[in-house]
Amino acid sequence: MQLQLRTLSAGALLLALPTLASAQGGDDCNVPTVITTAGVYPYDSTGASSSGFDGNGGAPCAPNSNPFESDLFWVYTPAANGTFGVSTCAGATYDTQISVHVGADCTAFCLDYNDQDCGNQSTVAVSGVAATSYLIQVGGWSTAGFGTEGPGSLTVTIAGPPPANDTCATPTAASGLGSFAYDRTDATTSGFDGGDPLTCGIAQAGPGGRDVFIAWTATASGNYILDNCGEGNDTVMNVHLGADCAAACIVAADGGLNCNTGESTVSLPGVVSGQTYLVQVSDWATNQFGTAVGTLNVVLAPPPPANDTCATPEPIAGLGTFLFNNSGATTTGFNGGEFASNGIHPCFPHDSQTGLEQQIARDMFYVWTAPCSGSFQIDTEGTTGISDTKINIHSGVDCGALCYQGDDDDGTGLLSMVMLAGVTAGDQFLIQVGTYFDGNVPGDGLLNINSLGVCPTSSTSIVCDPPMPHYLGGTATLSGSTLGNAFGSGLHLECTGGPPAEFGFFMVSSTANASLNIFNGTLCLDLPAGRYNPNVATNQANPELNSLAQFDANGVLLSIVGNGMGASQNGFNVPSELPFAPSGQLISIGDTYFFQCWYRDQVGPFPNPGSSANFSNVLQVQF
Repeated sequence: MQLQLRTLSAGALLLALPTLASAQGGDDCNVPTVITTAGVYPYDSTGASSSGFDGNGGAPCAPNSNPFESDLFWVYTPAANGTFGVSTCAGATYDTQISVHVGADCTAFCLDYNDQDCGNQSTVAVSGVAATSYLIQVGGWSTAGFGTEGPGSLTVTIAGPPPANDTCATPTAASGLGSFAYDRTDATTSGFDGGDPLTCGIAQAGPGGRDVFIAWTATASGNYILDNCGEGNDTVMNVHLGADCAAACIVAADGGLNCNTGESTVSLPGVVSGQTYLVQVSDWATNQFGTAVGTLNVVLAPPPPANDTCATPEPIAGLGTFLFNNSGATTTGFNGGEFASNGIHPCFPHDSQTGLEQQIARDMFYVWTAPCSGSFQIDTEGTTGISDTKINIHSGVDCGALCYQGDDDDGTGLLSMVMLAGVTAGDQFLIQVGTYFDGNVPGDGLLNINSLGVCPTSSTSIVCDPPMPHYLGGTATLSGSTLGNAFGSGLHLECTGGPPAEFGFFMVSSTANASLNIFNGTLCLDLPAGRYNPNVATNQANPELNSLAQFDANGVLLSIVGNGMGASQNGFNVPSELPFAPSGQLISIGDTYFFQCWYRDQVGPFPNPGSSANFSNVLQVQF
């Protein structure tokens, strides 16, 4: 008989046998099929009985909810000490589970078990001892929608020598930005936890598996993101401060912040140039085997948003939906005066699954002023850019605010919802919104604030009306504007009836007693008046101050960029910040402001007009 040899990856050698009739697993644990070498062993479990064997009651080989169905048995005796793996990943047509027991028949005792590691198929890795027999059990996992028997292949592999960076004492070196290759295929399980078993050990990161070590040195100070996107396995990444086994655990990640599968991402804020970090990449579980080749990717983190801390919240007012993106946000640790304990705390809840306190991560802050008295709902419903959100509400306006209420899951999913009762008009709350933990993918989110009753807000009225007609004979008006259901200040401006294809923007003032005839129309706003235009937005570093728009074919003014709406949306969502000096002034409840639309107009008979401008009527708003 001739062996077929092929290399899977550096250090991993698969010895594949030709298809053998004797490879069919035995239907009785007392009569298993004997295999003596690594290889691929096809089988067909159709019609096999369900033995009920569970490794003599040993956990974890006795799954209570789904016992083995139509199971088959093999016995394998390695010729030398070393890790070997068994798998149904190649070729099984149904949902499988595997147990490996020490022994050669029904007297064997459970050693290890696995249900899913490659789709609905299973893998187990064993630290084999020479001349010791191991009973391999493969069966169907009984569940609705999946078969419990059929053809498949049992693959047995033997691990090669471990890589050079298999231990914390021998890490490979890396520095700066870039992607740094590693191969964990034949790595051992070190058990290294950087002195912190809760964060970098089994309690936080799973039981661990084949791990390798990279000593990464920062070449510049800053905020960094490290990931191993692309490896394709379910991994854990631990980062320790130091360059060898004396390094101390900093942070662990189990999951892909930037990745699409089970790979891991770690955020490292405040990195100092020249500092070395020991990066540990591992399988999530100990029973993993097969190819595990990947790269450690190091990039600079995006800059944090202006409202990244409780000391610099963004003011918002009114009701409606407020857009946010927490991609560059850090995890502040702010908890409104509550601290970790085993109790139940709304702004620092205890996680029953991990046994740990879960502080809100990648958080951003807003100061919201209640527009009326009553009850309100604050939620992230409709968010698609973040799968798992978290909201904390604190009474106050800065880092001295105290926890009022918090929510992780809204009861129907992983988004968040908080109810505020007994609120008085003018009350201010610090809203903290982010993800459930650092491993959750950040992105675009919706912060919705709605009244649970009638919330009488201010009134609107039209003044300085009618406006002067434009060159086509029509007039541009603000009569379609609304209050209390949009962004920022709660005011949404609509300008209609304008000349198609002409550009315009909105203006604001605290008084409107003037009637200055200028260009083709009448400017009714008194100085100081502000313009929501690109120049103001650039100078104040706030794109929401940009209302630049263009009339469509129906004379409706459509936004071009900015203002939190996106292009080709009707009108303009007025932010809380005012566009005139001194910068930073905010619209507050009780204030009255006047709004007018400026737009380009034409002079002279078509098709040879000159260029001029015009104005709409004025909308008076009491907030």
